[in-house]
Amino acid sequence: MEAKLKILIGGNVRGQFGKLFSIVEKLQEKSGKFDALFLVGQTLGKKESQREEFSKYASRPEKLPCDTYFIDSSEWSGPLMHSKRDGFDFNKNFHFLGRSGVRVLPNGLTVAFLGGVDNLRMERKDKEIKDVED
Repeated sequence: MEAKLKILIGGNVRGQFGKLFSIVEKLQEKSGKFDALFLVGQTLGKKESQREEFSKYASRPEKLPCDTYFIDSSEWSGPLMHSKRDGFDFNKNFHFLGRSGVRVLPNGLTVAFLGGVDNLRMERKDKEIKDVED
C-alpha cells in the first residue's frame, strides 16, 4: 500500500506570506507535517509591501513550513509567466510551477496546472460573441 500524502491548498494569498506560513505552522502542530502546500489564485500582492514580503520568502535560506508550489492570476504575474513559463525554484522548497503543464514532484505526486489570466483570449472571445449577436 502506498503512503498517503498530506496536501494543503490555499487561495488568494495576495502577498500575505507571513500570515499564511504562520497558519500552516499552527495546522502542522495540530495534525502533522504537510507534504506540499499549493497556492492558487492571486498569490502575489498588489502593494509594494506585499511584493517585498514575497521577495523575503523567495530568497529565504531557511526552510518554509513545507514545500510550497504556486501559480498566480494577479496582474503582477505577467512578467513571471513570460520569463519563467516552465516554472522556477526560488529556493529549495518555494516553487513557481509555471504558466501551464504537468509536473512530477519529488514526493511522487503528479500535478497538472494552468495559471494566469489571458486577457487577449478573453477580448477575442468577447468579440466573437458580439459578432454572432450582430
